[in-house]
Amino acid sequence: MEPRADDATPIRHYDERFLAIRTPDVRARIEAGDDSWMAMVPAKVADTIKSERLFGYGAARTAS
Repeated sequence: MEPRADDATPIRHYDERFLAIRTPDVRARIEAGDDSWMAMVPAKVADTIKSERLFGYGAARTAS
């Protein structure tokens, strides 16, 4: 059975600061080795990106 548009569940208890996150900006900063990206995402997201070395995290540092 296909879900209907009116079956959507509203998102509750979110932090409005993170609604403006622009993924391309964050990713570009990670790839450039610019640590300012960490302030742009929730701490749990930053921890996961760092621990899993996602999006090239750490590569800019080791390449030099």
